[in-house]
Amino acid sequence: MKKIGEIIKNIVLTIVLLYFKLYMWIFNIVIKLFSRSQSNKSLKILHIWNVAGVANTLAYETRKLGIEADIIARRDLDKAKFCEVHPELFIATPSKFFIFFIKTIKLAKKYDILHVHWYDWIIPHLRFVYPRKVIIIHYHGSDIRFKTEKKKDKFRFANKITVSTPDLLDHIKGEYVPNPVDFTLFKRIKNAKKDTALFIQAYDRFTEARKLAIKEAKKRNLKLTIIERNKTIIPYKDFARTLEMYEYYIDIRQEPYRNTFLDSLSLTALQALALGNKVILKDKEIDKFPDEHSPQNVALKWREIYQNLLIKKR
Repeated sequence: MKKIGEIIKNIVLTIVLLYFKLYMWIFNIVIKLFSRSQSNKSLKILHIWNVAGVANTLAYETRKLGIEADIIARRDLDKAKFCEVHPELFIATPSKFFIFFIKTIKLAKKYDILHVHWYDWIIPHLRFVYPRKVIIIHYHGSDIRFKTEKKKDKFRFANKITVSTPDLLDHIKGEYVPNPVDFTLFKRIKNAKKDTALFIQAYDRFTEARKLAIKEAKKRNLKLTIIERNKTIIPYKDFARTLEMYEYYIDIRQEPYRNTFLDSLSLTALQALALGNKVILKDKEIDKFPDEHSPQNVALKWREIYQNLLIKKR
């Protein structure tokens, strides 16, 4: 029965894609015949999916630069309620897979660039319907780490591949663009209780990271709080208020499929630094927010990338 269900799903997807392919063919002919020059129109970006609220921040900041940026994401998978932060950015938040798929394919026609976060499965389908559209695939971490072979058939459909942390360049050939921190949420307050630390454990199997976090807290005589991410989901709009309570954030993370540790700063660590807290890594401590992660700087970088891609397309 499961196999029959997959066959039916693929048939329906194929019919939908062929419909949109025909629709776009007719649409493009009409546009060429009747449209005027659009040289003065603003750049339009559609963010597809929203990993860790990164699309929220990018869309919010690039709008300040005159770019029309919108987001489409699935509400049923939005456990941390990212879509409740800057809700005006979300053009659609369907819950069902097929509605999300159809809306994404349909909405994509209005945009110059499709900026896909994590959800690379959809890229070949977008390329089939929109052969000349600029498509970016933006990887954020576990979506590509040690999965290159499995995903490499998607790469040829994208005009550009970008990654959020430098270590991901060991897994895929692309461009590193720093993660932005939302300064509207993570403002420097210095509301922390002295000699306290927070550690967020991603998965139960990451026991070595937990042991090291406990060791680092003991070494500094810190009162440690451990939050298990898969058991305690803090809404994104409230997360800064939780993070700001601690003097230190312990950013020790295990590789997902390995018993080794990640070198790059997590987005949570960057958010803690933006609040004025300190971050403990496996072998060092950081107390200054890296300027390259300021939302204004990251937005300017993305504007440059978008513009260069459109120039190449012409």
